[in-house]
Amino acid sequence: MSFKVRKISREEFIQSLKLAERVFMEFEADEYPEEGVKSFIDFLYCDETEQRFICENLIIWGAFDGNTQIGTFAIRDKSHISLVFVDKNYHRKGVATLMWKEALAYISANIMIDEITVNSSPYGLPFYKNIGFFEVSTEQISDGIRYIPMKYIIERQ
Repeated sequence: MSFKVRKISREEFIQSLKLAERVFMEFEADEYPEEGVKSFIDFLYCDETEQRFICENLIIWGAFDGNTQIGTFAIRDKSHISLVFVDKNYHRKGVATLMWKEALAYISANIMIDEITVNSSPYGLPFYKNIGFFEVSTEQISDGIRYIPMKYIIERQ
């Protein structure tokens, strides 16, 4: 399969969030208390998230199969992964890895940082370990959201 990854447009912003919500509800929500599900949904649709996107403090890449968005990948504050979600029909087909490579190439070329962080869900932990992240602390819970703090060190040439 051949997928395209690119930064999303303003018109695709809500579509990207809805994809994240749908995949979260299908694969992760059962592992969270009601407070955690509400916190995640509130994060997606709060005014601050949209403002970050408009001000380019939240960069979102989408993976597309033709004209259909099948994945969303977001970096906020230039160094923190805040969303990685792939439609269930495309799991384990390299979509998330392709989005990661595109984001990493952008960061490496445009932002002078040494590391990228993520607060991985338990579900996402194997993916992040597979692409080179390592745990910096044990699982934590904040506002009902379960996560494992992780870090990736950027190697410069």
